[in-house]
Amino acid sequence: MLLFLFLGWIWIAFLHGGLNTRLCFTQHDRRAKAEARAKALIEEDYRNLGPINFAEGSIAFFFVLFAVLLFTRDPKFVTGWSVFFKKGYVSDAVTGVIIVSILFFFPSQKPSLNWWFDPHGHIKHTLCPTPIMEESSGLCSLEYHQESGLASWIGGHLQPLAEVPPAAAVMLITAFLALFTEFASNTATIIIFLPVIAEQALRVSVNPLYFMMPATVGCSYAFMLPVSTPPNSIAFATGHLMVKDMVKTGIVMNILGILSVSLAMNTWGVAMFDLNVYPEWAHPINMSAVVTDVHLSPVQSLNATL
Repeated sequence: MLLFLFLGWIWIAFLHGGLNTRLCFTQHDRRAKAEARAKALIEEDYRNLGPINFAEGSIAFFFVLFAVLLFTRDPKFVTGWSVFFKKGYVSDAVTGVIIVSILFFFPSQKPSLNWWFDPHGHIKHTLCPTPIMEESSGLCSLEYHQESGLASWIGGHLQPLAEVPPAAAVMLITAFLALFTEFASNTATIIIFLPVIAEQALRVSVNPLYFMMPATVGCSYAFMLPVSTPPNSIAFATGHLMVKDMVKTGIVMNILGILSVSLAMNTWGVAMFDLNVYPEWAHPINMSAVVTDVHLSPVQSLNATL
């Protein structure tokens, strides 16, 4: 991450910040004027934001509440609130699901009870305003991909990866997912491809984490198009960027990201996660070893064998 951050800064400074091939800044007057214009634009946009509204304040409150609940669940050095539940029953995921669930019905506008005193008031917009979070289409697109057979079709076309060296396969997998996530949700992308990639790792007897971790990181390399990720859309909506500007900057950012994660996986990643060792948990169950006893049902025989 730190290496990618530095390389990304070098590229953006070279493209837009006046950094030349000698790694020194040129045209100081022009650069100072550009920085002044950018600062004025940021200050103007900040003033146009206005005061924090009810929805923004609510999001800030729930974010702080989530962080507090996350750190106080089981802090180890003091007793956490998880002791009020059965051991192992509450995890970090429970905290996240609770907060997100609240956002699906918590109002985005401050509720008003004026309708109670005004029988002719409009109840719909005063008592039941739109919730902060509404249904997302990210997981819906996943279902479309599966039902249409697109996921199976893509998985079949990834079979040639078994014929290339693992180090090259890491780069190809990351590059492919970085390209795919430019047009699809990160969540849908990784849910579609992660099982396929894990299966490919099992086929070539490679530690599945060696393929799965760079693939997961690569799903965040959405730098090229406004539709790739919400931050891109927000930046594009300002009207100060064109698609070609994002593509020209983002394609090199993708390349730098692919090289960075490949370097990480083949150096310190190997030492940190023992990627050169095929883990025991990756061995599939040998179904030929499951012998059905004539006195046991198939289910009982399988349970006894396991």
